[in-house]
Amino acid sequence: MSYRCTFATAAPFVLCTLFAAACGCGPSRGTVAGKVTYKNKDIAWGTVSIFASDNLQYSGEISAEGTYSIANVPSGAVKICVVSPNPGPRVFAGGEKGLFHRRPEREPFRKPPAHWSPIPEKYADLQTTTLTGAVKKDTTIDLELH
Repeated sequence: MSYRCTFATAAPFVLCTLFAAACGCGPSRGTVAGKVTYKNKDIAWGTVSIFASDNLQYSGEISAEGTYSIANVPSGAVKICVVSPNPGPRVFAGGEKGLFHRRPEREPFRKPPAHWSPIPEKYADLQTTTLTGAVKKDTTIDLELH
């Protein structure tokens, strides 16, 4: 008795094999979380950006308590940037003779903190930041800015 392999009988086997192989490929991923402080005070406004081993950027908002959480970051070495722009009204240059005007006020996504202080610009730039870490599945990286 001979058995003949056809597309209909081979397709499920091939698909299962490809799926099993794909599940094991690539780095594992996890959530990176932590607290952001500057001069021992919580940073309560801004964004943390992680530049991961896959050369992509992953970002998360800094909460009012100074914490952040960024999901789905691949394992490996990372470089980290922190941006904390002034949450007050923004002023843009424009119009005649360089006159300034306030941007139209919009409802913010969340209420700005009562007390905000600037952080050094070096942390906002990928070329000058000194913040680094290593991600291994779910990882805590507390960011102490100086």
